[in-house]
Parts: sequence; structure tokens; C-alpha cells
Amino acid sequence: LDGVIRASADAARAAVAQISDKAAAREVLSMLSTHDLAPWFDEYRLELLQGLRCSDHEYFDPPLAVILVVASDEDDVVTKFLSLFAMDALPALFREGVMDPNMLKHYVLLHDNHLGAEAAERAEDTLRQMRETLGVACCSLIRVNSAP
Repeated sequence: LDGVIRASADAARAAVAQISDKAAAREVLSMLSTHDLAPWFDEYRLELLQGLRCSDHEYFDPPLAVILVVASDEDDVVTKFLSLFAMDALPALFREGVMDPNMLKHYVLLHDNHLGAEAAERAEDTLRQMRETLGVACCSLIRVNSAP
């Protein structure tokens, strides 16, 4: 962590060197973003959070698994599933490395039976494609609206 702060000290010194009086201080502060004022903070926070990262056995309430659901009438269902659990779609604690995103995943294809027989056949084909790509044991098809 000392290295992170030392690496950004030069940038901070350059900003401070421009300040000669109170008016200059206001002007410099108005031109700088939060990152400019503390350029070390983002790296420091990441290093700190990764250093504090807990092991699986230290969590009391970690997510153990995730259930991802996509409607059967969507285009390119497999891509939709992958985008639902893409790193940029995850909460900040996962993106920052504090929590491990490698957890059990179950993919559910949700099909509305009122869409007709042709749509049901497409749903079965999509389920086969999901199982080939994502794994047989972690893919399911749930049918809703089965009453006449």
C-alpha cells in the first residue's frame, strides 16, 4: 500500500505547486476531479479490499449459487445467459475481487405454453443447445401457463 501512495505522490505535488494563494486554490480545486485530488485512492481501496478478502469458510451469508432465467422466446438465449453473469453485470464486490464470482450456476429457460406448439419445439431445441454449451446438469426448462 505504501507503493501505491508513493507512486501517486508526484501527481499530488504538481497540483499543490500551482497553489499560491486562496484564489489560486479555488481555481485549482475547480479544475480537478476527485480522482485528481486523491489519485492513489482507487488503487489503495482495491489493494485494501483484496487484502481483506475473506475465504469461503469465513463468510456467514455468501451467495452459494445463482439461478439465471431467460424467456424461451428471446433471440440467442445462450448469449443472454452469458451476459447476465458477465463481470460488468455483477455487483461491485464481485468486480472488485472481494467476493468470488465462481459459484454454482443454474440456467433456467422459461417457456410460456400459450405461445403454441411451434414455440414449444423451439424451446426444446434451445434447451438442447444450452445443455451442449453450458452443461447438461445445470440447465432446465420450466413451462408456465399449462392450464387450458
